[in-house]
Amino acid sequence: MFLFIEIYIIIINLVAFVIMFLDKRYAIKKKWRIREQTLFLLALAWWALWMFFWMSLFRHKTKHSSFRLIVPILIVLDFFLFYEAYMFFR
Repeated sequence: MFLFIEIYIIIINLVAFVIMFLDKRYAIKKKWRIREQTLFLLALAWWALWMFFWMSLFRHKTKHSSFRLIVPILIVLDFFLFYEAYMFFR
C-alpha cells in the first residue's frame, strides 16, 4: 500500500512540474494557457503542495490572489483527504 502511495506522489509531482513549467513557458511566449480552473481541479488530486512549490520556484501565478488564497486551502484539504484515505485503507 505504501509503495502505491509513494509511486502516486512521485507521478503527481512530475505532472505538477510539467504543467506549471508549460504554463509558465506559454505565459512568457504569450501562447495558449492552461485554465486556472484546471489547475485548481488538478490540485485536488494531491498535488496542491507541489503546485505551491513549483509556483514559488517558477515565480508563476504568485501574484494572483485566487492562487494565494485557494492553494493553501487545497493543501490543507489534500492532507485531510490523504489522512482519511489512510485511516480507511489501513
